[in-house]
Amino acid sequence: MGLSSTDWTALGSIFTAITAIVAFFVGIVPYRQQSRLARATALRGLVRTVLHDSQEIYDLTAYASSVISDAQVRAFREQLGATATANDFLRYFFTGRPVLVATSFIGACLESPSYVRLNELWNEIDRTSAELRGRLRILYDAATLIIRDSQTICFPDASIEIASEMASDSQLMARCRGVNNIDTLVIILSQELVARLHSGSFKEAEARLEHGRAFIDSLAGTIRELSDSSLRDLASDRASDWSDLLAYGAASAPPRGIPVEAPEDDPYTQRLENIEQLMHALRARIPVQAADDLEAKFTEWQKAYVNDS
Repeated sequence: MGLSSTDWTALGSIFTAITAIVAFFVGIVPYRQQSRLARATALRGLVRTVLHDSQEIYDLTAYASSVISDAQVRAFREQLGATATANDFLRYFFTGRPVLVATSFIGACLESPSYVRLNELWNEIDRTSAELRGRLRILYDAATLIIRDSQTICFPDASIEIASEMASDSQLMARCRGVNNIDTLVIILSQELVARLHSGSFKEAEARLEHGRAFIDSLAGTIRELSDSSLRDLASDRASDWSDLLAYGAASAPPRGIPVEAPEDDPYTQRLENIEQLMHALRARIPVQAADDLEAKFTEWQKAYVNDS
């Protein structure tokens, strides 16, 4: 007994359905593979950007602090006018014109190409590292710390504070009184400002910045050696212990020109504790030698904060 037309129609429908299902699975497998590859590639790109920005922040901070300090003293001199004498310079700098000093210093800092570039880097590394999730969130905390230390050195209030100390320094005042050339005074005070900026607490901030850059460099090198699946695993691990940490920083980046600053109630110690916790979580997922090297660099970084306190 042969098949009726109805039977053939039913078989055709079944065959069509099976073909469609097979085609679906044949298509979805490479799609998922491509999606996973794209995800891993995107993560590597984010890590590379954080590494590049941290290195540039480190390199530019020391240079910018010197260049900006020199520009600030020269801006103060220009505020006095073309006819100003050495006595005018000394009188306004040393005898209570803090507003003129402050406005000159702030303007020169914000207009400096080095400061503009640093501000771009602070915003970029903050936005980029905030996109990382799971255990890779460690890069966000590390980036926040190096932003802070770079800002400690380059924010205009740092040099304004030092200028105020210089204005109260009787020995420096006596030294400058014997100078009759206003351009020579500019050089002397510029050099003094730079020297004081790179000593004391600002020197400690530079040391912390260097340790932070070295830590990020080591961490990025370790991540670079991971397989795509391991990298995705680190980025998608959202254990409940990290829920608050992952939620932090999800807000949009601040407008262009506004420096990135961490919340006042989030001190250095909290960031270091976050990094230490994530370090323990990372240890089980990366090679032993890499974990030991990373831990050694983090220990040195921690010591820089302990010594500062």
